[in-house]
Amino acid sequence: MATKTRYYNIEGTIRNGFKLSRDYETLDFNFVKLGDEGVKAFAKSRSVRQLKRLTLSNNKLTAEGAQALAESSSLPMLESLKMYRNKIGDEGVKALADSDKFKKLKSLRLALNGIGPQGAHSIATSKNFSGLTGLVLAENKLGDEGLEHLSTATSLTHLEILDLRKNGITDKGVVALSKSSNFPNLQVVELSDNHLTDVGKKTLSGFLIQNLIRKRTKETEEGMVCDLSNLGIGDIECGFIAKHDGFDNLAQLYLELNKITAEGVRQLAHSRNIANLRLLSLDRNKVGDEGIRYIVGSENLQNLAHLMVEYNEITAECFEVVRCELNL
Repeated sequence: MATKTRYYNIEGTIRNGFKLSRDYETLDFNFVKLGDEGVKAFAKSRSVRQLKRLTLSNNKLTAEGAQALAESSSLPMLESLKMYRNKIGDEGVKALADSDKFKKLKSLRLALNGIGPQGAHSIATSKNFSGLTGLVLAENKLGDEGLEHLSTATSLTHLEILDLRKNGITDKGVVALSKSSNFPNLQVVELSDNHLTDVGKKTLSGFLIQNLIRKRTKETEEGMVCDLSNLGIGDIECGFIAKHDGFDNLAQLYLELNKITAEGVRQLAHSRNIANLRLLSLDRNKVGDEGIRYIVGSENLQNLAHLMVEYNEITAECFEVVRCELNL
């Protein structure tokens, strides 16, 4: 009768890992094939209680290895767990989700693990992942059903980054996510290599920009300030910004270092919701002369006192028009 090989030298492997990482809080076993038996030995080690970051990618792990980690009392400080390219499947995800051992976990990365809708359901219903700020489930098999499960999660309110690349997701799944109020801090959703149409992409953009507005708007002594700079925002997002109902008292809007063209500026210029705006920063976009003409001709930007539009492919003649027309 065949028996599984025991992993005898786990302490030596751990010591070598610490030497490579040059600290006692990080272990990267990406190039060490521990397998399930190795992880079982690792999970019992007392040498890793201070560990904060653990990588077990390409380790030929199954649900058995995930279960060993889930039952371990040796990882109370763990903040980041990366297990790319294994085979833990839905059963392994359930073991991790049901575990109360990862109280400090902030980042969980499980790309390429054969995870389906049931695995997403386990994450969504878990009460043990409330501290997560990053969740990577790229290149699995979630589909719309899986994203619909995730959309119902009530314990992932701190999540900021969600990576669902290449999961067979369509507009249907995106609509479910966009209707969820369970992710107030979500700022990045990666859905490339799925099956989204322009409708799905626009729906996702609207969902994210509303979250970003709430996250990045604050009251100051100079009035309400919203800073959306350097976020990859384009014309679609500008349309949602222009329609945002909470900007009646917006005094300053920072949109520099984005991908805004004249079309995005047109939507902002036609918005009555930002009529009290006194400062608008559009440095380093692509608004061009046409975008400037929309600003100059806007009846809704009459209170504008400060306009920043450097590095926008604007001609010298157009800059002169800005100075004369807006008295800047």
